[in-house]
Amino acid sequence: MKSLFKVLAFSFIAILLFYTTLALSYKDPEPSCFHEKLPVEAIAIHELQAVNNKAGVFKSEVELQYQEWNCKRKNFSGLKVEVNDNPSVDAIFIGQTNNLNCRIELWKDEQMIAYEEKGFMAKIELPDPFTLSMEFFDQENQRQPNQASIRFKVFQGSDFTGDSGNLSFDLSQFGDFSGKKYVSSFSLVLEDRNPTEEVSFADLSIWKNHRSGD
Repeated sequence: MKSLFKVLAFSFIAILLFYTTLALSYKDPEPSCFHEKLPVEAIAIHELQAVNNKAGVFKSEVELQYQEWNCKRKNFSGLKVEVNDNPSVDAIFIGQTNNLNCRIELWKDEQMIAYEEKGFMAKIELPDPFTLSMEFFDQENQRQPNQASIRFKVFQGSDFTGDSGNLSFDLSQFGDFSGKKYVSSFSLVLEDRNPTEEVSFADLSIWKNHRSGD
C-alpha cells in the first residue's frame, strides 16, 4: 500500500513539474512596440512590425496603478481600441472597474450599443498594481477564421499565479473587425464619462500578429 502511495505521489509531482516547466517555457517574443510612460498618442496596429506571420491577432498589455481607491464613484480604466471600416462599432473599451469587475463596452457614433461585466474571482492586494492583458482576434485570424472576439484578463504579480478576473466577448455579430485598429489607454468616471487621474498607466506593450500560447 505504501509503495502504491509513493508511486501515485511521484506521478503527481512529475505531472505538476511538467506542466509548470511547460508554462514557464512559453514566453512572448519582443513586442512590436513598448512605451514605458503613458499616455501616448493612439497606436496604429497596422503600422507596427509583426512578431510572426499569424495575421488577424494582436495582443496588448499595460500596467494600471490606482492613485486612490474611491468607491464613491465608479471608475473604469483600461485600453481603448478604435476600429475603422466597421458599420456597427467604432470603439471598444476594455478594462476593470474599481468595484472589481472586468468590463467591455462597444460604441458607435458616441452611443454605447453593448456591454458586459464579470466580477473578479480572486482576492486583490492594494496598493499593488494590476496588469491588463488583452488579445483581439479579427476575422482574419487562423485560430477561428471568419470569427472575431476579445479576451482579456487582469492580474497582480506574475501571470502564472492566476488571474484576478477575466472576460471573453464574441464580436462576430457586430460585423467585420479586420480594418485598421488603434490602441490607447483611458481612465474615466463611468456615470458621466469624464476623464479622471485616479489611475496611472505604464509599460504598454503591443504584439502585432501575436501567436497565443493557449
